Amino acid sequence: MRMTGTESGRNPRQNVDEDYDSPSSTPGDGCLERRVFLVDDDPGIRRTIARALSTTGFLVRHFGGAQECLKEIVKKPCDLLITDIQMPGMDGVALLRQVRHRLPSLPITVMSGDGGPETRSQAASGGSAGFLEKPLGRDDLVDAVEKALRRHADAKKY
Repeated sequence: MRMTGTESGRNPRQNVDEDYDSPSSTPGDGCLERRVFLVDDDPGIRRTIARALSTTGFLVRHFGGAQECLKEIVKKPCDLLITDIQMPGMDGVALLRQVRHRLPSLPITVMSGDGGPETRSQAASGGSAGFLEKPLGRDDLVDAVEKALRRHADAKKY
């Protein structure tokens, strides 16, 4: 388990995790080291989602805000970006558009507690590959991530 804030000597308010949360399986167990960037301003949601994904073999790097993610995503590769829509500062739709401009082939899934038609339309018009409605069930989350990565891999074949 990763140490947080004061346990690791880092500022406990720091929004960016410096390393990926490691998967519970090892590469010898068939882990493909699929890297996921996760953006949500709620630290509890970030930890819960990161834990759910890392225990199923994903390397998860999470951020408390869109700006922090945007700075890192151009420097360090990931296979999928998952972002909340409603966040202070730059929201998830603006992040989606910025990332889509810089990394057009990166699959991006958005999530929100408001799964209404307007929210879904914003996500789709920004180029989202998928939409997750909060609260998320662990199996639904993992299935959605697997599906997004599979669609992306299939698209790269052609």
